[in-house]
Order: sequence, then C-alpha cells, then structure tokens
Amino acid sequence: MDNNNKRETVKQLLQQEKQRYGSYNRLSRVLGVSNATISNMLNDKWNNISDEIINKVMGLLMVQPAPDWVVVETFNIRQMFQVINTARSTRSFWAVSHKAGSGKTAAIRLYAQRHQIGVYAIQAHEWTARQFLSALCRNLGIEPEAGYNSISMMLEQTIEYFMRRSDENPILMVDEADKLKDSAKRIIIPLFNRLEDRLACIWAGTDNLEFEIKKGVRSAKKGFDEIDSRFGRTYIGLTGATIRDCELICNANGIIDKQTVSRIFAESRPISTVVGGINAKVVEDMRRIKRLIIAEKALNNTENQYSMQFTD
Repeated sequence: MDNNNKRETVKQLLQQEKQRYGSYNRLSRVLGVSNATISNMLNDKWNNISDEIINKVMGLLMVQPAPDWVVVETFNIRQMFQVINTARSTRSFWAVSHKAGSGKTAAIRLYAQRHQIGVYAIQAHEWTARQFLSALCRNLGIEPEAGYNSISMMLEQTIEYFMRRSDENPILMVDEADKLKDSAKRIIIPLFNRLEDRLACIWAGTDNLEFEIKKGVRSAKKGFDEIDSRFGRTYIGLTGATIRDCELICNANGIIDKQTVSRIFAESRPISTVVGGINAKVVEDMRRIKRLIIAEKALNNTENQYSMQFTD
C-alpha cells in the first residue's frame, strides 16, 4: 500500500471508529496519540506525522499495511460467528472454551473488523481485576477522573458506558479470558447483574477456561458458581479444520496443488470426529496448517531461486 492510500485508509477508519467511541477525544485516548495528531490526520496535514505513528494507528485499527497471511472463513470461524451473532441477538453472555489454535482469536478479530458499531474486543492477559478494568477502560476510551481509579469506580464507568450505548446492541468480546486472575474473572458477575438484556458478552479461551471455572465451582471458590451461572453453565466447543478448510486456507495463501494440500492436511495430525452426524477428520490446531504452508512456500521460493541460478 503506497503512502497516499495508507493515509486515506487511516482517515476513513478514524471517521468510522469515531462512531463507535462517540468522539475523537475518546478515540485519541484509545489509540494513545494526541488530539492534535488525530486532527491533523483528518485534515490531511501529514507533514509532521511519522510513518511510525501512521503504522501504529493502522495496527490499532486492525488494518495491516501489507498482510502476508490471508485469513479465510473456516468451519470454526463460521461457528464462532454463529455464537457471536446469537449472543448479540439475544443480548446474552456466552463462553467459548476450546483448545489453542482453533481460530477463536481470528474469528473475533474478523468480526470486529466487519462490524464497527457496538462491537468491542479486548485480548486479555494475566490481569487482576484492577488491571483488567484499567485495560478495558483504555479500550473503551474511558479516562478515569484523577483520584477515582478504584475498581468500583472503573467498573461503574464501564457499566455506564455500555448503558448509554444500549441502542447499538453492544457486544463485549474478551479473548484469552482463561488467562485472567480469579478476581478479574469475577468482574463478569456485576457486568451481568447490571447489564443483563443490555449487553452481549463473549468470553473465549482455551479448554482451561471451562476446566478452571468448573473446578472453582466444585471447590466452592468465591464467585465461581455465579460465574458458571452467568454463562448458563454451558461452554461452547469448536469442531476443527476439515480437509475442505485446509484446501481453502492453502488456496488463499498461494498453494493450489491438490496433492500438496492433502499432504499438508495429513501432516497436521488430523483426528477422527463426527461433524453433522458424519464421520470426518479434522485438525484441532490450525497453527499446524499455517506453519506447514509457510514452510512449503519458503521451500518453493528456495528451489525457484536455486533453479534460476542455473538457468541464468
């Protein structure tokens, strides 16, 4: 993407994101740049804005300047979309708990890219309740008043933020929620209690998300029975990548030879399962497919360069 197209893309995305956050002041806090920088971008005053800042803003707006990996809608991603849309249409809280590499993160990012208004996504870390709410406030563009950054105040500001946007049918998607500390996981309780029927929420994590919550329920750990209840005591699992998914991923990323596609699928350690009442083989960790495709392309490039040396 050349500089002119990049700048125009940033400008358009800023205008779109302003609708989500309500003001450019709030958006500037989310992006971590000054109001003046945002204003200059919107008014085509690029002379004093470095490429580093432009790329940073593009990255935070979930646009990559030169993607070298194409994400396609696999069966798992379509499953995730169905869960997200169901949660949003019913304004309910859902948990997706499945093995790493199943496409949860890719689906959340893709959905957030395609649906601007009312969609909020955050990738969790090993946060306490305070750290989680601080990160969530930054993500929403909320700037706690000086001296009022307690857990209760940040929680109140977050709840008020979503209440004001109830007509947008908002959804909050917390990716890698299994990493959150127990105190942060318990934040789901007041969010549900205060925002029931006003906010949809998806918590996505590895299979450890369900394991830890159910374990907490059995051991009567503080709040865990309530957490489990907020998710309807149900955790959605995904299916995996079928041979058709593997073919779509390969084709989108430059590998079209059917024998190569079959070999990549076989080397990705597929397991036997039942999909729609039919026995099938699926790959649970799609990162294996990605690694094999990248390796195959690298090998092809090396062989082509080696061949050119002799033909020249």
